[in-house]
Amino acid sequence: MPRPYRDVHTANARALRSTATEAEGRLWSALRGRRFGGFKFRRQYAIGDYVADFACIERAVIVELDGSQHAEQEAYDTRRSAWFESAGYRVVRIWNADFLRDPESAHEAIWAALNEEAQPVLSREEAPHPPRWRSAPSPRLRGEKD
Repeated sequence: MPRPYRDVHTANARALRSTATEAEGRLWSALRGRRFGGFKFRRQYAIGDYVADFACIERAVIVELDGSQHAEQEAYDTRRSAWFESAGYRVVRIWNADFLRDPESAHEAIWAALNEEAQPVLSREEAPHPPRWRSAPSPRLRGEKD
């Protein structure tokens, strides 16, 4: 039976992956394939009602790259970050321009978040709003390779 709720977010995540910014492409080059300290990251990963730019599930870290449009949607980004944090994730926000100018500082911020004391990610029953949060299918079911 199809899951329209999940399908909408998965389709949105796929669309976002195909329209990545220059900064997202460069950061993904550093994070993909366990290149960043052996940690596995997922790009444009649907979590609850939101899509995280980059997510390391094993360490509960989300990296958000913000472009100029985010200055106009600050309230939405604040709500989104608060929801991720209430679900047990640490959120690292980096401006695209800052990343392109000084990628090493961004890498250091991500590394610090990955190495903080790990917080358990809340189970589906414990997660706050949105109530329709579902666990993601395995990478093989989604067609990803390790």
